[in-house]
Amino acid sequence: MLKIVIADTSCFIVLEKIQQLPILQKIYLEVITTPEIQIEFANPLPNWVSIQSAKNSNLQQELESKLDRGEASAIALGLELPNSTIVLDDQRLVKLQNNII
Repeated sequence: MLKIVIADTSCFIVLEKIQQLPILQKIYLEVITTPEIQIEFANPLPNWVSIQSAKNSNLQQELESKLDRGEASAIALGLELPNSTIVLDDQRLVKLQNNII
């Protein structure tokens, strides 16, 4: 079982549409998202999803100049949490990946 996943809005939307949101809880020990993603999702999240903000607001703001606010918050938080996996679907990340880390 993997340790931590930081799920983006699209992850929640797709899994909810196919009624498979609980799969995240089965695969990961901890499921986290950010307040920005929670707002974007606009539906109640299960109680097993933790909401956590990134501490490095400067990095998040820098990423927001290049990415969606939700993705920026997920990446900023993911860089702070060791052994975490981030689930994203933004193609712009391919171009940015070498500049983020």
